[in-house]
Amino acid sequence: MYALAPLKPRRHLPTLRAPLVLGLAVLATGGCGGEKTKAVPAPPPDVVLVAIESLRADALSVYGNELPTVPWIGGLAEEGAVFEDVTAQSTLPLVSTASLFQGRYPREGADEPDAAYPTLAERFREAGYHTVGFIGSFHIKRESGFARGFDHFDARSVDDRLTLPVGKRRVDELAYNLRAWIKTFLGEVQAEGGKRPPLFLYLHLMDVGTPFDAYPQYDHFIPQAAPGEPMPWPWQREAYEAEGPRPPDFDPGWAKRWEVVNAERGRYHQGVRYTDEGLEELFEKLGETGVLDNALVAFVGTHGEGLWERRAPYADRARYAKLMPTEFFMRLHLERVNQELVSTPLILWGAPVPAGRRIATPVANVDLAPTLLELCGLPISAGVEGRSLVPLLEGDDLEAGPILSTCKNAVAVRDPAGGLKLILPKPGVELVGIEPELFDLRSDPGERVNLHDERPDDVRRLTELLAGWE
Repeated sequence: MYALAPLKPRRHLPTLRAPLVLGLAVLATGGCGGEKTKAVPAPPPDVVLVAIESLRADALSVYGNELPTVPWIGGLAEEGAVFEDVTAQSTLPLVSTASLFQGRYPREGADEPDAAYPTLAERFREAGYHTVGFIGSFHIKRESGFARGFDHFDARSVDDRLTLPVGKRRVDELAYNLRAWIKTFLGEVQAEGGKRPPLFLYLHLMDVGTPFDAYPQYDHFIPQAAPGEPMPWPWQREAYEAEGPRPPDFDPGWAKRWEVVNAERGRYHQGVRYTDEGLEELFEKLGETGVLDNALVAFVGTHGEGLWERRAPYADRARYAKLMPTEFFMRLHLERVNQELVSTPLILWGAPVPAGRRIATPVANVDLAPTLLELCGLPISAGVEGRSLVPLLEGDDLEAGPILSTCKNAVAVRDPAGGLKLILPKPGVELVGIEPELFDLRSDPGERVNLHDERPDDVRRLTELLAGWE
């Protein structure tokens, strides 16, 4: 266990509590009993959607991580609703974000929003919202269709990538740019003597993505070493000793290379804490503008991240005999659909969200779009394939259906009712480690025991589900 440093006091956002669905507010027309009431439209809430690339759920303290990675987001989670079991639809940033924007499952070969269906920004603009996007990732490009529906789309992490590290704009810089825009926007509204329209504000962050930057200010409570048991784990050591090269005389056991891996894992968690602090500062300034006085806020990860928990896939098995541990095992997220790569956080907070709710029912990122629309009293768009999660927020049951995910090399279908997950290589993919796999996530959440050959009936049933989707 690491010693935890004292945390600075958390600055609370306004505590907002209102009826769950914001369609109508009821006002009395008179003071005595027996008189009728009149239903009038309630003011629509501002909507703030924060999407964070490479954010795996188990990196957050609110999802069980022992390190204090997200004290501020954790505070909001206590005041809102946490979905404990969330699956992203892709480990590819463009694909996962397009799916999130439209509430639709990915189609093979598509890596941008489908032109035949509206995006969230288009739906909110149609409803009278002023739609604003601030993008911190070079993946989310205007020319790929992600600017559709936005009145203002600031993607300078793409447009000015030569001045930025690997095309990402850090959360503190994004917050500075956003504050400047809001000040100008509110000034223009005031000068024109008009009433401010509700805002749909989309923030897309990449601070936890590669490269994993070091933040020495966190070293004393999130050290630059992996949280929990350091690698190599027993299965890794066994796999590497069986197929990897012999260690050099100056580094028996590859200890120095494993130190690199563990330090990188630690820096990943420092990046999560940096993002949390940056968002705290950003939301404090948002609160000063009044944007959060009547707001619905959503935090979501677009996909997870690989931190050397799997063997890296290669076409030639003989290649493993030449690889150091840092290349023998896999970092990043593009190649697979294992749980650490698709299990993401989803937290809702604000006026229409009940406080202190933790929801265990398995859900998917594709469910977020219809949920936001319904919470704001808007009809769910045609073509949306996700399901609104409002019944779960109200305390009702919602049957967990099959959940689908895709990546560069494979597709997966998860059956929450039976606890099973099937992974199949995409047609034409022949890589070591990318093979048909069936896991029982209830007894094997780490996906180490492949049951594919032992349970052919389940494989057949889940394969049919995948075939129907494709």
